[in-house]
Amino acid sequence: MTQAERDYLAQIGVRRCISASDDAFKTFEETSNEKMLDFEAGKAWKYEYKKDSTVVETSYIYVWKVDPPNVYFRVRLNNAGTVSNQFWKFDTSGNADMLRNIQEKHCAKTLTVTVGSSAMKVVIETDRTREDSDNLVENSTDYRFSSSFPVYFADLNLKRTKKYYDNDGKLKKTETYDYSLTAISDVTQPADYTDASIVNRTYCVPRYTTATGADTLDNYAFPLEENCETSDVGTVDANADATPDFAPASEL
Repeated sequence: MTQAERDYLAQIGVRRCISASDDAFKTFEETSNEKMLDFEAGKAWKYEYKKDSTVVETSYIYVWKVDPPNVYFRVRLNNAGTVSNQFWKFDTSGNADMLRNIQEKHCAKTLTVTVGSSAMKVVIETDRTREDSDNLVENSTDYRFSSSFPVYFADLNLKRTKKYYDNDGKLKKTETYDYSLTAISDVTQPADYTDASIVNRTYCVPRYTTATGADTLDNYAFPLEENCETSDVGTVDANADATPDFAPASEL
């Protein structure tokens, strides 16, 4: 069989997979977009980082503003005692494209995806590598998607399992790092994003490359990536096309 024939059969397999999984992805997409636009300012989640079931850090995510088709979030991060604040902008079109990119990668077998209409999971495993002279390590990361959230939240809602092996290949220990979101009561936000209580601000959008040719989806990597700026005076560009995607000073 020639390479061209193998490529043709692979394309047929991808098309069949897209067709077979389309109902689940469509339901997930519609629900995620509807939930996102139904959010109200002040809706909040506790964002916990646990190591082996012990809480290490607690951060918070708040809905800042809903302006269809856009939704803005404030993420108050606690990292080793240092607090920072990220303002994120998502839109329903980008949210749909992110999900459909996952579908394409699932069907091309470049990602391991458990597909469901309300919950999905992507598992990424790394080969065993040397960490130091005494340890080799393997990592397995579960990215958990819920249709109750924007697709990007799967980059936050994850569990990583790290296994340590000695030089003879014997398992020494296993560590787990769990990042989870839990809904809490609404939290009233300051009237202005420049409020003195909102320290160390950055402004972010998901990074993508623009669709070209017959491709109709903007292309997002996975794990998802972001473009962030520290200044609110300029604009944040998601796809390096010199066209602003987020102008904090006028949008927040």
